[in-house]
Amino acid sequence: VISNNAKNYEFIDLYYRSGIFKKYKGVNYSKAMFQIISRLFGHKLSYKPNQLTTSLKRKLNGNILDIECVNSKYPFLLTKEYIVLIEGTSMDAKKFDKWEQLIKELNKITKSRYQIIRISESEVRPKKTDPANVDYLHCDLKYYPYIFLNKNCHLVISTDAGLAHLSAMLGIDTFILYSISDPAFWNNGSCAYHSIIGKKNRKH
Repeated sequence: VISNNAKNYEFIDLYYRSGIFKKYKGVNYSKAMFQIISRLFGHKLSYKPNQLTTSLKRKLNGNILDIECVNSKYPFLLTKEYIVLIEGTSMDAKKFDKWEQLIKELNKITKSRYQIIRISESEVRPKKTDPANVDYLHCDLKYYPYIFLNKNCHLVISTDAGLAHLSAMLGIDTFILYSISDPAFWNNGSCAYHSIIGKKNRKH
């Protein structure tokens, strides 16, 4: 999914739009996908999020060249604890528009203890904003998991986006802002997964 992001999302989206998930009512999205794939290829289903987390971490930690690349490109990840904000999402209706306000509140609560790292979908690097510890991060998709795996990563706050589900699966406390989608369906079963649901499930 990390290396073939677009292709995989198209595949999943086609299944979602076809209504094939209706028979999986009450089952979360990840498990439903595994059930569909296992049925198509004639495999037995064994969906164990904790085992998947361990396996994924082991595989990522074995990619020494990627780890070295991340450390050289983003040395600040090694110097201070940080909070990751994931602003981008595939649907406008899922977007959250009060990031600046959220950052001010976070800094007030934590007394600016943490560096704030903002992952934006924009290719143009936005201007730095106050406070001075705000950094925008733009990197290849395959490097993001190492940002979540880093021991300085304190937590992740995100819209309902793929990277948020990945950070939760890697065991980082992840708070996902839901507006129009169903958190029970999208929860991937990780114990690090926390849903924040807006009023009447429409606004954060």
